[in-house]
Amino acid sequence: MNIKITGSGSYIPEIVQDNSKFLDREFFDNEGNKIETKNDEIIEKFQKITGIKERRYAKDEFNTSDIAYLAAKNAIEDAKIDPETIDYIILAHNFGNASNNTTQIDIFPSLSVRVKNLLKIKNPKVSELIISDFLKVKELKKNIKNCNACFHCMGITSFGQSSEYYYKVTFEMTKAIADLVHSINPNSIMNYVSRCSCSRFRCR
Repeated sequence: MNIKITGSGSYIPEIVQDNSKFLDREFFDNEGNKIETKNDEIIEKFQKITGIKERRYAKDEFNTSDIAYLAAKNAIEDAKIDPETIDYIILAHNFGNASNNTTQIDIFPSLSVRVKNLLKIKNPKVSELIISDFLKVKELKKNIKNCNACFHCMGITSFGQSSEYYYKVTFEMTKAIADLVHSINPNSIMNYVSRCSCSRFRCR
């Protein structure tokens, strides 16, 4: 079995802020104590560690689903396909939609459904399956008749996480999904996407 990527798309926010924007900010350690080191030294050290020189911000009126729609639209145009022929929309995110200046998140209806709506797709084949615990993902098997590929891009930063929880999300949940895909079709291809790279392997 062969698979290929027929198109790709992205959305890059237009609002750019470099590290100098942090010169007038205050920095605190893990215990809430103010760090007395000069800001320019902190910023320089942070840049050396992370490699981050600038950040891009979406417009205030944009939400996660809006950005995903713009990226999806570009991918569809690049692939030169009819959106109605799409079988699945897989959208990986951490917090759902979060409007500007609020901590309230909005995850229902799901972001993939919102992207489908923004793309004006009517095809009933495009559907979503929601599960609250990825370690129980095998419960979805009865809803999936067949598959030959899985694009897995769920992950979290290790910053502020216990080693146990980080292992659970990055390994145990990933393995649970791989086991599910393998049980449905042992010849499936699984693409595992992390922050820095993409790994492709057969679910055997």
